[in-house]
Amino acid sequence: MGEDLEEESAYRGAAFALLTQHGKEAAIGPIFARAFDAAVRRVDGFDTDTLGTFTRDVPRAGSQLEAARRKARLAIELAGLPRGLGSEGSFAPGPFGLGTWNLELVVLIDDARGIEIIGRAQGAATCAHALVRTRDELEALARRAEFPAHGLVVRPDASEDPRLRRGLRTWDELEAAWNEARSIAASGAVFVESDLRAHQSPTRMQRIAAATEDLVTRMQRRCDACGAPGFGLDRKEPGLPCRDCGTPTHEIRAHRYACVACPHVASEALDVRSADPARCPHCNP
Repeated sequence: MGEDLEEESAYRGAAFALLTQHGKEAAIGPIFARAFDAAVRRVDGFDTDTLGTFTRDVPRAGSQLEAARRKARLAIELAGLPRGLGSEGSFAPGPFGLGTWNLELVVLIDDARGIEIIGRAQGAATCAHALVRTRDELEALARRAEFPAHGLVVRPDASEDPRLRRGLRTWDELEAAWNEARSIAASGAVFVESDLRAHQSPTRMQRIAAATEDLVTRMQRRCDACGAPGFGLDRKEPGLPCRDCGTPTHEIRAHRYACVACPHVASEALDVRSADPARCPHCNP
């Protein structure tokens, strides 16, 4: 489905600008170097926290995809290169309300070709938060958050209190921040949560790498119709028929692939030909 670019890759030896202040080049750069012998150049000079923070002191304007696009566009403008990368993460309750789910996007804007290609990865996050009052409660939360491998944030009284300390990665730092927050907390309680910035969360950094791998895979496929890179999965099409009665179900029957540069699309049926009757709205209403 689509043609491999292989050695004639449109991106071999190219340079890409990446706007980040949280070390994402460590996850993204080696993948581009391996796939394309390409350079990912970190761009600074812009505070990406002004676009939104996971600690909620700066709300994100717009959607996750819009934020990633904004970063890629800023990278192009600041670096003076025609290709920019933007990475943005989001966190939400996990399936059935259990745990926390992390979705990572890595977006390529290629002004030389007038196209945009998006890589995605998602999965369970290493994330914990609680209002704690005792040292034992603090230690229990730290263990759930996989501290000190993952960073923590501490603030007095409540989850929205602006008096916060981020980037805590040692027990001494955590102890000092805990004592300070508790001393100024009117309630005597301290809100402790995972620091979800990329350089403070190895689990998230791994997912950014996975999203980059997905992006690179898409960049390595070109459209059968126009030859542009970026041909890839557009959506999963439901409607797999029930094995017993043939009623269309919500189970996936095919994958739809689309070009990012022209209207060409293609559909590829899955090997599975029918759905379990337990998934059928007629047999199991």
